[in-house]
Amino acid sequence: MKKERKTGIINTLFSVIILFYFVCLVSISYLNINLTKIEGAFVELFTIPLMILSVSLYCYNFYKMYKEGWKLKSYYFISIIILTLVLILLILASVYNI
Repeated sequence: MKKERKTGIINTLFSVIILFYFVCLVSISYLNINLTKIEGAFVELFTIPLMILSVSLYCYNFYKMYKEGWKLKSYYFISIIILTLVLILLILASVYNI
């Protein structure tokens, strides 16, 4: 497997993990699930680094798509779509105060 393909697969995997985490986070808030102090600490510990990772992955994937010539069949494009869903989810969660 080529290095570029491995990088694209890893980016897509990280994007799916980020989407899963934020969907769980919004679901916890929407369903009013009470977390213990330790669980809340872990949520706080992971949220900010994953937000920073999502922004940096977004920029990195746009850069790689630019270098590839905007191919829509690449893993970078899939990762951009997933990260756009994360962005929409976070905007809707903050607008509707979930």
